[in-house]
Amino acid sequence: MTKLTPKEVMQKLADGISADQWQDLHLLYAPDTVVRHPIARDQSALLETRDGLKRHFERFFATGVKLRATPIEYIDTTDPEVVIGTFTYHGENGFGMDRFDLEACFIWRVRDGLIADTTDYLGPPVTPRD
Repeated sequence: MTKLTPKEVMQKLADGISADQWQDLHLLYAPDTVVRHPIARDQSALLETRDGLKRHFERFFATGVKLRATPIEYIDTTDPEVVIGTFTYHGENGFGMDRFDLEACFIWRVRDGLIADTTDYLGPPVTPRD
């Protein structure tokens, strides 16, 4: 089977989140993955292992928050394992807001088609302008 490129992996995660298909997203991560959310002030600031990601996604899905990602803009790197993508999540029913926008910048190392290490910058959530 052909392994996904780093950009394809990032797109697959964004598509899965946008389609509320949370149940298998953890399978995009390596078993010993490390995920950092430097701006987070809760248990999601540091997530380790694929199983830890599975629990994180289950908790998030249970909140009922809906997220839809805009098209990802990629920033080229010279390292074939590294992908950097920026986009906006348009969300509903979260952070005490009916609707919100959440800017995102993901910096990932993808090895053998799986997310090995990532630093994800998210937020803060803002009410969108009409």
